[in-house]
Amino acid sequence: MRGDYTITVVAQDDGDGNINQTLVQAKSFVLSVRSDSEAPIISAPTNMVALVGQAMVIPVSVRDLDQDALTYTILSGPPGATLLKVIESMSLSAQAKVLPSAQ
Repeated sequence: MRGDYTITVVAQDDGDGNINQTLVQAKSFVLSVRSDSEAPIISAPTNMVALVGQAMVIPVSVRDLDQDALTYTILSGPPGATLLKVIESMSLSAQAKVLPSAQ
């Protein structure tokens, strides 16, 4: 599974046979598990109904499992569609604002 994991390794000697003389040392480190390349995952409604002349806000969520930098654009839709509230982190929360016209 992708993510950051803390790994702790412990080494203990036998104290030359004397349990009161055993020595222990522990070391921790972070292992980051990434994938070579994964496509971003977009979550958005499949169908919505808009009324002419009334602004509509559509929730959109994007995650990139290999944590690459992403850019966001609206490639199709009614004129004037824009992205609002873009929040960068391991995932994106955004809204697409649409104002349909009767054209």
